Amino acid sequence: MHKNLSGVAFPLLGSLTVSGILIFSHNQVLAQVTPDNTLGNESSVVNTRDANTDSIDGGAIRGQNLFHSFQEFNVDADRGVYFANPDAVTNIFSRVTGNNVSNILGTLGVDGAANLFLINPNGIIFGEGASLDVQGSFAATTADGIEFGEQGFFSASNPESPKLLTINPSAYLFNQIENQQISGIESQAALSVSQGKNLVLLGGNILLDGSEINVPGGRVDLGGLATTGKIEIDNTLGLKFPQNVARENIFLVNGTAINTSGEKGGEVQIQGRNVLLKNNSNILSFTRGSQSGGDLIIDASESLEVIGDGFPSETLIFTITENTGSAGNIEITTKNLTVSNGASISTQSLAEGQGGNITINASESFQLLGDEAGREDVSGVLSGGGLTALTRGSGKAGNIAITTGRLVLQDEMTIGSDSYNSGLGGNVDIQAENISILTNSSISASSLGLADAGKININAQQIEIDGISEDGEFNSSITSQTGGFRISDTVDQMIPDVNPETASGNAGDITIDTEGLIVSNGASIRTSSFNAGSGGNINLKATESVKLLGNEAGTLSLQGGGLAANAEGSGKAGNIAITTGRLILQDKTFIESNSLDTGVGGNLNIQADNISLQTGSSISASTSGLADAGNITISAKEINVNGLSQDEEQFRSRITTRTGNSSIDLTEAIGDAGDIFIDTERLTITNGANITATTSNAGSGGNINIQASESVELFGQGVPSLTGFYNFAFDTGDAGNVEIATTNFILQNGAGISTKSFDEGQGGNITINATESMQLLGGEFGKTSFPGFFTGGGLAADAVGSGKAGNIEITTEKLNLQDQTSISSDSTNTGVGGNLNIKADTISIKSGSTISGSTAGLADAGNITITAKKINIDGTSQDGELDSNISTQTGGFINFDVDPSTAFGNAGDLTIDTEHLIVSNQASIRTSTRNAGSAGNLNVRASDSVELNGGKLSADTQTGSSGNAGELSIETQRLSVRDGGQIGAGSFGEGQGGKLEIYASDSIELIGKSTEGISSGLFTSTENSNSSQGGEIDITTTNLYLSDNGSIYATAEGTGKSGDVNINILENLEANNGEISTSSTQSAGGAINITADNINLRGDSDIRSDIFSGAGGGGNINITADSIIAFDDSDIFAFAADGQGGNITLDTPAYFAENFTLNSLTSNPDSLVNNSRADLNATGAVSGVVSIPDVSFIQNGLTNLPDNSINTDELVANSCVSPVGKRQEGKFIITGTGGLPVRPGNDEISDFATGEVRSVPSNNSSGWRRGDPIVEPQGVYRLTNGKLVMSRECHSQ
Repeated sequence: MHKNLSGVAFPLLGSLTVSGILIFSHNQVLAQVTPDNTLGNESSVVNTRDANTDSIDGGAIRGQNLFHSFQEFNVDADRGVYFANPDAVTNIFSRVTGNNVSNILGTLGVDGAANLFLINPNGIIFGEGASLDVQGSFAATTADGIEFGEQGFFSASNPESPKLLTINPSAYLFNQIENQQISGIESQAALSVSQGKNLVLLGGNILLDGSEINVPGGRVDLGGLATTGKIEIDNTLGLKFPQNVARENIFLVNGTAINTSGEKGGEVQIQGRNVLLKNNSNILSFTRGSQSGGDLIIDASESLEVIGDGFPSETLIFTITENTGSAGNIEITTKNLTVSNGASISTQSLAEGQGGNITINASESFQLLGDEAGREDVSGVLSGGGLTALTRGSGKAGNIAITTGRLVLQDEMTIGSDSYNSGLGGNVDIQAENISILTNSSISASSLGLADAGKININAQQIEIDGISEDGEFNSSITSQTGGFRISDTVDQMIPDVNPETASGNAGDITIDTEGLIVSNGASIRTSSFNAGSGGNINLKATESVKLLGNEAGTLSLQGGGLAANAEGSGKAGNIAITTGRLILQDKTFIESNSLDTGVGGNLNIQADNISLQTGSSISASTSGLADAGNITISAKEINVNGLSQDEEQFRSRITTRTGNSSIDLTEAIGDAGDIFIDTERLTITNGANITATTSNAGSGGNINIQASESVELFGQGVPSLTGFYNFAFDTGDAGNVEIATTNFILQNGAGISTKSFDEGQGGNITINATESMQLLGGEFGKTSFPGFFTGGGLAADAVGSGKAGNIEITTEKLNLQDQTSISSDSTNTGVGGNLNIKADTISIKSGSTISGSTAGLADAGNITITAKKINIDGTSQDGELDSNISTQTGGFINFDVDPSTAFGNAGDLTIDTEHLIVSNQASIRTSTRNAGSAGNLNVRASDSVELNGGKLSADTQTGSSGNAGELSIETQRLSVRDGGQIGAGSFGEGQGGKLEIYASDSIELIGKSTEGISSGLFTSTENSNSSQGGEIDITTTNLYLSDNGSIYATAEGTGKSGDVNINILENLEANNGEISTSSTQSAGGAINITADNINLRGDSDIRSDIFSGAGGGGNINITADSIIAFDDSDIFAFAADGQGGNITLDTPAYFAENFTLNSLTSNPDSLVNNSRADLNATGAVSGVVSIPDVSFIQNGLTNLPDNSINTDELVANSCVSPVGKRQEGKFIITGTGGLPVRPGNDEISDFATGEVRSVPSNNSSGWRRGDPIVEPQGVYRLTNGKLVMSRECHSQ
C-alpha cells in the first residue's frame, strides 16, 4: 500500500491517484538519458564524465537559449546529470518527446548559471534522493511546450527543430488531447536553487511528499493545470495563471518544506484546485536583510487545507523578518480554506522590519479547527493554531484581511495581529456572510503596551461567538488589548519586560457590522488596557439583533460573557457603541466599560428598538475611584431589566455606573461615577433588577436620567427587593440624582427608587415628572426596610450618615400610594433631611402608605410641600399597625440610639396647597419631634374643603422630647371633621405646645366620634410633665357646627397654662352635644373667646374652662353674639378647683337659657352636670365674675305657655288690638330692627295703652273658620295683664 494521504489508502499500481493527484510508482524500470533525433545534427549528446556523472552536450543554440530533446530522460539514484552551459546561454530547455515519465532520483545540474527547463508531458518524479545543482532558476513542467512570444514555441508533443527562439520564454503551453488528464509532478527530494533564483513545478497534480524546496531569496511557483491552456511566464520566469482556467491539486505532505528565506525573503506562488499542507509540511520565507521579503501567494480554485498534527505543529505558512526589511505578505484565494489541528498561517517581525500582511479570500468558507488539547502560546492564551500577524520587535505587525462566505474558528484557534514589543500591532479586517467563533477560539489585535495595537473590523451577516475551553478557564473572544500578557517560560528573550506605568501603547478599536450577533456561554468581545495606554473602543452595529447568552454556571470571571472595554492600568477604558434592532442579555452576561486602576472609565452608548436584560445580566461603566467612570446612554423603544441569576451568587440584572473599590485607599479615590441617560418609550424593571449609579469614595455618584414617553414600571419581589433605581453614596462622595420624565410611572411590590447617603456624602435628589399618573403599589404584606419602617417599596432620598439627604420633586396628574409604599427624604444620623415637593391634580395615599421628611434628631429634617387639586389620605396597613400619612419628624427612628436630650434637629415644615383634602380612617398629616428639636409647622391651604373622616392633622411633640410643637394652620372654604377625626398641635414631652390656626371662609363642622370613642375635634395640648404653655387655637369661619361629641379644646396636663381658644364666627355657632373647652391639670386655664352672630347650644353642648388642681385661675370665657340660646344641658363653666374661677362674659342682647336660674352661678359645678338645664358657673376657691344681660323683662328665660293661654288660631288669623276706652285712630311705632326692640325692656312697645283683644269685624257672623283669609299681625302689643302678643290695631269699619 502507498502512503496514506488525506486519510485515503490506495493500492500500488504502475500509476495511482491520491485525492485526484496522479502519482507514479518508483519501481518501474528506468531508462537513462536518451536523446531523440528531432534536432537533427544539433541533437543532444550524453557523455560520461565519471562513474557517477553524465554530461549533456550538444543541442541547438538559438541566441541566449539552448535546446535539448530526449526520448527518455531519467537520472538514477546516486548519479548526476549535468547540462553543459556554453557561453552566452542563459536558458537551457530540455524536452522529453517519448511516452515515459522522467524519474529524477539523483542530481540534476547545470555547469553554468543558466536557467534549466525540464519539459515532459508524461510526468516528472523527483525521488527521495534527488537534488538540483543549478546556479540559475529551474522549472519542471508537464506542459506540451514553451512559447517564445511571436517567435514560435518549443514543443515536446509536436517536436520540431527550434526556429529562431532567441528570446525569453513567454508561456507554457498545454495542448493535451481532450479528456486526457495532464500529467503531474511528484517530489520527495530536496530541491534547491541559488540565491534569488526561481524554482517552478508546473503540471497537472503536484505532490510534494516529504520534499524540501529551498530557494533562498528567490521564488517558488507550483502550478496545477487540469485542461488545455496557456500559462504565461513573467519576466522573472514566474507563472501567471489565467483566472478561470481549470486546475489540478497540489499536495504538500509528510514534512514537506518550501523555504525561500534569505537576505531578501523569497516569494512563493501556488496555484491549483485543491491545495493541501499536512503532516508538519510548511512554507517559510525569512527576510534576514534590509530588503523587503517576497509574498507567499496561494490560489486554490476549490480548497486550501493546512492540517497540523496537534499544537504546536510545524504545519505552517510563514513569513518572518529578522532585520530592517519587511516580511513578505501572505495572500490566499480559494473557495474553502481550512487550517486545523494546530496548523497556522503567520507573518512576523522579529526586528525593525514590518511584518507581512495576510490576505484571505475564501469565497465559500474559512475554517480554523484546533485540536482538543491546545497549548499555551506567548500571549498566555490557550491556542490550537490559527492565523497570526505578529511583531516581536520594533517593526509593525502586519495586517490581516479576510473575505469569505463562512468563517469558523473552533477549539482554541486564533486570528490575531499582535505586538509583543515596541512595534505597532496590525489591523484585522474580516468580511463574511457568517462567522462562528467557538470553544475558546479568538480574534485579536493586541499590544504588549510599548506601541499601539491594531484595529479589528468585522462585517458579516451573522456572527456567533460561543463557548469556553474544555478546562473552563478561557473563553472564545474578539479582543484588542494593550499590556497584560502572561509570558510563557519557553518563549525566547526577545519579548521585553514592560513597566505598565510607562507603557503607553493603546489598544485598538473593534468595529463590527452585522445583521445578527450571538455571544454565548462565556464568550466575549473585549478591549483592554493594562498599562498607561487607552483601551480600544467597541463599535457594534447589528441591524437585527445582538444576543448575549450566558450559562447558569458562568465562567472564571463569575459572569456569562459579553462585551467589555476595560482599563486595568492608568490608561483610559474604551467606549462601547451599539446600534441594533433587538438587544438581549441573559444569564449573567454583560456590557461594560470599567476602569480598575487610575484610568478613566469609558462611555457606553446603546441604540436599539428593544433591550432585554435577564437573569443577572448587566450594563455597567465603573471605576475603582482613582478616576471618573464613563457615562451610559441608552435609546430604545422598549427596555426590560429583569431578575436574578439562577446560581447561588444571585447576580442582579442591572444597568450601573460605580466609583470606588474596597481595595483602593479612599483618601486618593476622588473619581466620579458616570451618569446614566435612558431615552425610551417603555422601561420595565422587575424581580430584583435595578439601575444604579453609586459611589464608595470621595467621588460623586452618577446621575440617572430617564426619558420614557409612555411608561416606567418597577415590579419588585417584596421588601427588601432592591428592584428599581438606586444611587448610593457609601463614603464622602455625594450620591447622584435620579430624574424621570414619563407619562405613567408604576412602582409595585417592594420596588424602589433610592438616593441614600451612608456616610459624609450628600444623598441624591429624585425628580419625577409623570404627566398622567404615578402609582406606588405595595405587595400584600410589607416587610421591615431600612431604617426601620414597614414599607412596600417607594422613593427614598435618605441620609444614613452625616451627609444631607436628597430632595424629592414629583410632578404628575395622578399620584397614588397604596399598601405601605412610601416617599421619603429622611436623615437617620447627623445629616440634614431633604425637601419634598409634590405637584399633582389628584393624590391618593392608602393602606399604610406614607410621605415623610424626617431626621433622627441630630440634624434638621427637610420640608414637605404638596400642591394638588384633590388629596385623599385613607386607612391603615392591612395589619392595622401603620397609618397612611404625610409627616415630618425629628427623632424616634427605630434601631438608632440617639439621646433625645442632645438631639436638637428640627422637624421640617409641611405645606399642603389643594382644592380638596380628605383624611380618613386613622390616616394622618403630621409634624412632630421626639427630641430637643422643634416640630415643624403644618400649613394647609384648601380652596374648597378639608375633610377628616376619622383622620388626623397634627403638629406635636412626642413623649420624652423637649422640643416645641409646631404651628398648624388651615385655610379653606369648608372644614369637616367627622368620626373621631382630629386636628391638633400638642406637646407630649417637655416643649411648648403649638398653635392651631384655622380659617374656613364658609363653615367648620366637627361631628361624631370614632368607634374607640375619640371625639372629632380641634385641639392643642401639653402632657403632665410639661411646664410649658399649651398652644393657642384661633378659628375664623362663617358658620361653626359641633355635634355628636364634636369638640374644640386646649389642654395642659402639666404645670403650664393651657392655650387660649379664639373663635371668630361671622354668622352662626351651632352645637349639639359638642364642646368648646380649655383645661389645665395643674396651672391656669386658657381663655375662650367667641364672637358670632348667633350661638345655639343644644343637647349636652358645653363651653368651659377647667382647672383641676393648683392655685391658677380658671380661664376667662368671653362670648359676643347677637343672640345666645342654650337648650337642654348646655352649660358655660369657668371652673378652678383651688384657684379663682374664670370670668364669664356674655356680650349679647339676648341670652336664652333653658331652665336657667341665677342659683347656678354659685352652685357646685358637679351638681350642674346632666341636670337638663342650661347653667352658667365660674366657681373656684375664689369665684369668677359672670356677666350676662338683663333678661328679667322676659322672666329671665323661656317658659312654657299655659295650655289655655290664647286661641292662637283666631288670635293670629282673625284678631286685632283695640285701645282701652273708646275706639280711636292712632299710630303703631316699632323701634329696633327685625320687628323686635334692640334690647327687651329698653324701649316702649307702643305709644298708646292697649286694652283688649277682639275679633276684627266681619260680615261672617259665624266668625273665622279654616279656609278663610289670614290677617297677618303688624306688631307686638302689651296687654293689660302685662303679656305680649303679636297682632294688629283695630280700625273703624
